[in-house]
Amino acid sequence: MAFDPSFLKPGCNIVVAAADVFDRTGGIASVSRSVVDALKQAVPPSGALTVLSLHDGPGTTEGEAATSAEYRFSGFAGSTAGFALALTRVALSADCIVVTHVRLAVPLMLLPKFLRPRLIVLAHGSESWKRLKSSSRRVFRAADLVLTNSRYTLEHVMHAQPGVTAMECLLGLSTHITLQTRLPPPRVGAPLSFQAADGQVRSLGNRMLLIVGRLDPREREKGHMELLQALPALRSHYRDVQLVMAGPGDDSDLYCAMAQDLGVEGAVFVLGRVSNADLIALYRDCYAFVMPSRQEGFGLVYLEAMNWARPCVACHNDGGAEVVADQETGLLIDQPVEVDALADAVLTLLDDPARATSMGAEGWARLQREFTPTQFHARFLSHVRRVLA
Repeated sequence: MAFDPSFLKPGCNIVVAAADVFDRTGGIASVSRSVVDALKQAVPPSGALTVLSLHDGPGTTEGEAATSAEYRFSGFAGSTAGFALALTRVALSADCIVVTHVRLAVPLMLLPKFLRPRLIVLAHGSESWKRLKSSSRRVFRAADLVLTNSRYTLEHVMHAQPGVTAMECLLGLSTHITLQTRLPPPRVGAPLSFQAADGQVRSLGNRMLLIVGRLDPREREKGHMELLQALPALRSHYRDVQLVMAGPGDDSDLYCAMAQDLGVEGAVFVLGRVSNADLIALYRDCYAFVMPSRQEGFGLVYLEAMNWARPCVACHNDGGAEVVADQETGLLIDQPVEVDALADAVLTLLDDPARATSMGAEGWARLQREFTPTQFHARFLSHVRRVLA
């Protein structure tokens, strides 16, 4: 999907305000990076692109895409005061500011309306409709456009804040992930080995289920607990079923203890943060990606699994349902998640390897059709053009 970025006038000055750009473990950081890469293609040589990152360090430049425009990156290593001061300063000369999280735009509300540039705010999930602070509501009302990552998020935003100017902009595979342009082959080579919850290093087999997400008390609706609770039933049918949890957070000990209580500690691997190479290998080698989450605005990790042609399990009435096509690229289960229903969905895939493989292949094809980085760039830039028209 090609896109002509010539709508940006010569000398155009675009600012991106992000919490993180180079953190590979965060979904919002991945979106921020994709936004920056899209704008690097669009800002003309006579223009400027300024990126302000609250949490990245001041010298962070790893993996940046080239741009012909003047490019300035400033990281503030968590200094909210420094970030806010810089944002309000660059706003005075900007044509447009893209803010990748609503809270980051609050300092702009201190400027008189006539001094503010055009404002685009990205809405990712429940931060856009649950327990909204008055300052966040003001930002959303002031925005020229609120871009949501899915129809699911858009509907919740419009219900919580009638009158806000909002449109959906479906995401794509993160730009720091290599798009598999050919259907990935079956696993080859030696199996992966990691320490299981029983403390023993064990090899991963052919019926390994994978979930990727933060192991955090605030992320307990992603489905980790329900997966653990379903594992004994799954292993009663297939003794070699294993569960791998990848992602940083403070709940690692909790899930290891749950595995021991359930008697499946030798089949559960709570890995915490993993290297990019290990994450790729886990996606490549898993039998299915299973994340019955009830808190996804979209669900980039489903795309990451589809990139490796793996079938996915997600939930109805969640952003993941716009990524995973039920009965085509995976299976959707109802909310609230019942352990028996989750086990039945996974068993459907385990009982029919040919169908699971076919779903994975269709997921890969769906990604190529709708969710590549280039396709997201085109969708996003079309909205920028609308705001600057």
